[in-house]
This record gives sequence, structure tokens and C-alpha cells, in this order.
Amino acid sequence: MNENAIKPYNVKKRKAIAISKFIVYCYSSQTLGFLICLVFNLLATTLVGIFADSNEAKAGSYDIVAISWIAIIGVAFFKSTFTFSIQNGLSRKTYFITSLLISLLTSFAWSLLTVSIEYLADAIGSPIIIFAFMYKMDFISMFIWTFGALTFAFTFGWFIRMVLYRTSKRGKLIILGSILLAALIILFVTLLTKVNLGGALGTLFSYCLGLKMKIPNPYIAFSFFIGLSLIFSIGNYLLIRKAPAC
Repeated sequence: MNENAIKPYNVKKRKAIAISKFIVYCYSSQTLGFLICLVFNLLATTLVGIFADSNEAKAGSYDIVAISWIAIIGVAFFKSTFTFSIQNGLSRKTYFITSLLISLLTSFAWSLLTVSIEYLADAIGSPIIIFAFMYKMDFISMFIWTFGALTFAFTFGWFIRMVLYRTSKRGKLIILGSILLAALIILFVTLLTKVNLGGALGTLFSYCLGLKMKIPNPYIAFSFFIGLSLIFSIGNYLLIRKAPAC
């Protein structure tokens, strides 16, 4: 094999490894903070289970914390990791693929961590678990649903950051105005025609989450989350392709 062809490949490989290490380093501190938060919630669940007079008392939130936290990571870490990537001569395509793969691994690890602690919390107290409000508790389905939800939350947060990064101040105002206008249109149509568009959208969302089945199905929700994640990931890639260096 031609050595001149191997050298560029090795350089590209080393650069991809470097950005991977940097992204993992950024996410590892967040993972540690997330674990501490879960342990704190587990402590709250335990204390309420011991001292609360009512069996209905609940404390400690887990999956909602994971979903919110990883969405914030999707928003917050693009600029630093993208800047590091460009400064080290890595292509935007390689940066995108590397970031996406690490985000999937992070979602997988966080899902396993979240569901494991949720099961422990449920055994010793009455935790607040969003999944349990909608579906039957089962480790495999909880893990799959949580993985889908975390993947969606990350890619959606990343997409928001990309839109803000690529949009001018005027564009940001237009986007904000469009959102407010859409909300006002739904409100006025509901008031004038007595057609509850908000309720219709809520019903559609319930179908997408598998809640309208005879037995609520979390795997339908997983498919919905992954489908949205794919759409937002395509959007992220298209926005990154022409993104200027920070």
C-alpha cells in the first residue's frame, strides 16, 4: 500500500481520537455531577420513605433530571468542542460523526445509571419516576425508553444551539416571534371555533408516546424519540457543514 496514502489517514485518525478525548473529558465532569445529583435524590427518597407519615409522599426525581441535564449538555458544549475541532484541523463531517457517537454512548451510560438507581429508589421509597406514571415498570422497557428520551433530548438541545449559532440577531427575533405567533393562532382558533387544537396536539402526542394503546407501549415512544433524533441530527449536520469557526 502507498505510504503517502496511509499518512493522511493516520493524521486524520489521530485528530479524531484527540477530539474524542476532549469531548469525553467535557462530558465526564457532567457525568460525575449527574451521578452526585442522582445520589442526592436517592437520599431524599430514602429519608421521605423513613420519616413521612403518608405512603403517598414522594421525593427524588430521576429520569426528568437526566433528560433535562443531557439536553443542557447538548446546548452548552457545542462551542468549545467545535472550536477545539476546527483549531486541530478536523473536518466538520468527522466532528459531527464523533460528537454523535459519543453522545449516543453517553445516553446509553446515563440510561443504565438512571434506571438502575430508579429501581433501587423504588425498592426503598416512593420516588418520582415519569416512566412509572405512564407505563408499567420493567427494567428493559425503562432502559430502552430512557435511552430514546435522552438521545432525543441531546440532539434537540444540540439543534437549538446550532440554530442559535447560525442565526443572526434578526433571525433569532423572527424565530421567537414565529413561536409566539403560532401559540396565539392556536389560542384564537380554539376560542373562535371551539376546536381545541391544543387538545388535538396533546392527543396526537399521546399516540406518539404509545399512551393510547390498550396497554401503554413504551416501545412506540422509543421509536418516536429515535425518529425525532434522526431528524434533528440531519438538521445538525446540515447546519454544521457551513458553520463558521467560533
